[in-house]
Amino acid sequence: MTTWHSEPAQELLLEDHNTRHENGGADEVSVAGLSGLLADDQHVLDAEVTAVAVALTLYDAQSILAAVSDNTPVAVTVGEQTLVGRITSGNITALTVAQVITLLGGTSRTFLVNAFHFPDPISEWEPVLQGAHLVASLTAKVCWLPLNFLKLGDIITAYSLVGDAIETNALTLDCKLVRVNKANPLTTTDITNGAITQIIADGNFDQAVNPDDETVITDSQYVLQFTGTTGVADEIYILGAEVTITRLI
Repeated sequence: MTTWHSEPAQELLLEDHNTRHENGGADEVSVAGLSGLLADDQHVLDAEVTAVAVALTLYDAQSILAAVSDNTPVAVTVGEQTLVGRITSGNITALTVAQVITLLGGTSRTFLVNAFHFPDPISEWEPVLQGAHLVASLTAKVCWLPLNFLKLGDIITAYSLVGDAIETNALTLDCKLVRVNKANPLTTTDITNGAITQIIADGNFDQAVNPDDETVITDSQYVLQFTGTTGVADEIYILGAEVTITRLI
């Protein structure tokens, strides 16, 4: 059967009319610029599928998508014990514990402590007005200074041991930061880099220590442990300690 199309002087077969509006036809119909959704599902271009597949290969485990400049999203890896955020003048990143504390308004505070524990105040370290006192001719005598001002979540960052060594013969004074742990039986842990440089010389001292940051945890207590040795006519006085922590407001 033969019919006439509206185009002048052009004869078409009726069954060929629909092909004129398909992909590649002489009168192809385009949906570009139309609003709304088409009734039928549409195929996805191979190029689009490839682009998505390539983008997925950019992601490592534990990563998210973020943009730090216009139109350029990139993968950001989020490490353990970090939070995704942005500090002043910085980009979106995985914030460290220290950065989060700063962001939340954490502050550094220094506490004075001098409430000593004496194992035997008659024959070893003894309490005096100046603090803790070790008399002459004693060997490896131990005393403790509990850090009883701490709160859970505090971060111990530094301390200074203050006192006076009266050295005539040969004295030594050691001090270390110790965590006492709940266990059966109880255990202790020396905090890494938490010991002073041994004091052996005459004169007053203000010995600074910068241990690895130690976050105060539950079921634990923290003390400074002193060990002193004195020769004939030697004495040691410990006034106390100045302990610096970071505490969230």
